[in-house]
Amino acid sequence: MVQLPIVSEADTRDVFVATPVDDYELIDFGNGRKLERWGEYLVESPDRLARGQPGERHWNADWIYVADVGVRGHWEPTRSGLTREWRVSVQGQTVCCRLDAHGRVGLRGRDLPCAQWIRQRIEGCYDLDEIHVLNLFGGNGFVSAQALQAGAAVVHVDSSEDMLSLAREHAGRDNIEYVRENVIDYVEDLLRRQRRFDMVILPIPPTGHGPKGEFWDREVDMARLVKYLPRLITRDCLGVWLSTDSGATTWKAEGTAVRPPGRRKDWASCYARRCPVAPSNRCTSACRRMTGAPCGPGSPRAGTTRPSSCRPAACRSPLRSWKSASTST
Repeated sequence: MVQLPIVSEADTRDVFVATPVDDYELIDFGNGRKLERWGEYLVESPDRLARGQPGERHWNADWIYVADVGVRGHWEPTRSGLTREWRVSVQGQTVCCRLDAHGRVGLRGRDLPCAQWIRQRIEGCYDLDEIHVLNLFGGNGFVSAQALQAGAAVVHVDSSEDMLSLAREHAGRDNIEYVRENVIDYVEDLLRRQRRFDMVILPIPPTGHGPKGEFWDREVDMARLVKYLPRLITRDCLGVWLSTDSGATTWKAEGTAVRPPGRRKDWASCYARRCPVAPSNRCTSACRRMTGAPCGPGSPRAGTTRPSSCRPAACRSPLRSWKSASTST
């Protein structure tokens, strides 16, 4: 395991992402569970990072995910006639809500600022004729769909056929390639083929399995994956989004995995970018973003091919108390 340096917690800042967002709202959380509104339905599900006491003692959910010790996880309706699949609108996009065997419903909280960041970067760039996005651990497809709507071509990678099916519902089949593969193996294949991308999205899970049973462990594999990034991006790369939810590892290890041991500068400086960023190492929610002015005509960077200096900002949900570390350039 790679020994990673530590960045001061004073380098972080909190920003709030408020709900409701269209048809989605995080209503309450606590004691390892959360209550969300997806359109007309209230859904209660487990979340190991939903700490503290809930605001209300009794929740009147329509669907409840039960995952007791010794019992296979399953959804229980609180009244008859409830559908297991429906659609809502979030950030102007139709989202398919589907109750799966793992307690998931639709998109994740960190998808919202990530999708917004992607659209800002792509829609504000007029210097590249074609923009190629690599979405690793792509999941439900909401972020990939937002990249497509902004005008990019996307490679969406996930090891779960259920997630790929949901991604096709959200993103369609035009200008997008779906890949069911172990992420590390697929990235190494991209490197052998010398494929490069203008944006890379990395919402890294704590643990997981590839389609052939390959085991992913963030503590072991994350630093290795990040080390590959300079060889995956183009010279005019628009940005890299990296986010993690902590729990299995410490926030110090997560937040500094993007920095090679013994180096003071952010790894983005290795890309010959003109915006070396000081990465933060802790965020108390599911996301972090770095914002910059668009690179279109009339901006301070008109005619350039790279984003200007970025301003780091941690994003924290007002209701959840998630620990995660993520950075973008």
